[in-house]
Amino acid sequence: MLPRNGAQIIYTDHIYFSENDFTFEKIKPRNNQKIKKLSAEEDTLNSMIQANFIACASTMIEKKCLFDVGLYDESLKIVEDFDMGLRLCLKRYKFQYLDKVLTAIRRHKGNISGNYQFAFLTQQKIKDKICSQNNIQIKISAYFLIIIPI
Repeated sequence: MLPRNGAQIIYTDHIYFSENDFTFEKIKPRNNQKIKKLSAEEDTLNSMIQANFIACASTMIEKKCLFDVGLYDESLKIVEDFDMGLRLCLKRYKFQYLDKVLTAIRRHKGNISGNYQFAFLTQQKIKDKICSQNNIQIKISAYFLIIIPI
């Protein structure tokens, strides 16, 4: 049983391994640098918009949350987990980080997730959609991100 502390979404560390060997690279949420554990007090939406730091395969989500926000958007070819994560954040569900590697993800030339330009452009479309649907605007300054209700 995982410790939940009231969280509806639990995410963990993951590792990547290459197509040629089993060299593992441990990936920590938050761009490998500082692990910042999400809490009820923290603005999870701001964190998610800044970086898609939660790997879909390393996430456990309560079933009722999925039915509340809707399932994955099947029209998206990539970063569908980013869209889902933002929708969960907007509903103010609680996220909890579990500091354990529970997922290994294979990277190879055929991975669509390796197409960083396509992923970036799709993330921008998702952000625009989320802002439009929720009447919010995203402002990014040199130091911080601000989400403003319209």
